[in-house]
Amino acid sequence: MAATLVTLALDLCNKIADAHDKSSLLFNGQQCMVAYNKLLETQGTLELLQRELPPDEETSSPDHVGQATQELVQVLTRAYETFFKDCFCTEWMETALRQHGDVKETVGELLYDLQWCRSVLCSILLKRAGQDSQALKPEDCDGTLSVTDRYALSTAAKKDQENLKALLRDLKVNYTCSGECWNGKQVSVPCLATQLLEKFDFQEQPKVAQEEYYNGLPAHDRHTLSKWPLALLISPEDRSQGPFLASGSFGDVFRTAWRGETYAMKIPKPEGLNIFKQEIAALAGMHHPHIMRLVCCTEGLRLESAHISWSLWI
Repeated sequence: MAATLVTLALDLCNKIADAHDKSSLLFNGQQCMVAYNKLLETQGTLELLQRELPPDEETSSPDHVGQATQELVQVLTRAYETFFKDCFCTEWMETALRQHGDVKETVGELLYDLQWCRSVLCSILLKRAGQDSQALKPEDCDGTLSVTDRYALSTAAKKDQENLKALLRDLKVNYTCSGECWNGKQVSVPCLATQLLEKFDFQEQPKVAQEEYYNGLPAHDRHTLSKWPLALLISPEDRSQGPFLASGSFGDVFRTAWRGETYAMKIPKPEGLNIFKQEIAALAGMHHPHIMRLVCCTEGLRLESAHISWSLWI
């Protein structure tokens, strides 16, 4: 059973490596390379383990190789679905809109998980060879990246952001968004590129500058989504409303499609509109693999005389 899990983990590594080799365009290419190099290290450890592991060994082996490999399989599966798959896509604009150009936290967690699993497997290999295990160190288990990995990831993320902004500037070509862009017609790609650039520029400002911006808005504009650089606005015509998913105290959630992707769409109840906008403001600047990501939103739509707003979530 343990041998089977090792083979499965290797197959997943090969799947990612094959896609990487065949890709003609990498989105977030620098961070993809950092993660890919960590994947190659893990792949090498798995190949060594496969050679050393008896084919009929049970999962309940004394050193728990089966459990460690099973966790690695889960990490690799999640890594492909949440990050590596997007590295190989050619529809970079759709990926940029979905990710908002920020996957550093996702990649950081992936690097840590791969390093932790690899350290456990290396420790098992040393133990089987009769050597004192020095592969698994306390710093491998503290939930943080090594100094080297942190530096590599930070440098790669900065470069990817610069590359993405250059692509968006090419799309923008001096385009200026207006209220008509999200009022009753589909939002153009140049307008989406303009909004993303404004969002990135605003995010790079110190928190004090961001607060001063909002405090400087007239009172009647402070709750207008089009005045929030962190909130990406689109038109109601850009999406289709699908089946009902769930309901809460302040809104209902539906399945929806936008630019070829499937999302959840939240429509607030009239009495929950102010809380809904506070929720958007809180989530708009967050990028973490364990926090629901706000993709975009719309306001100003009137349905059965009730003013509503809605947003897309991933």
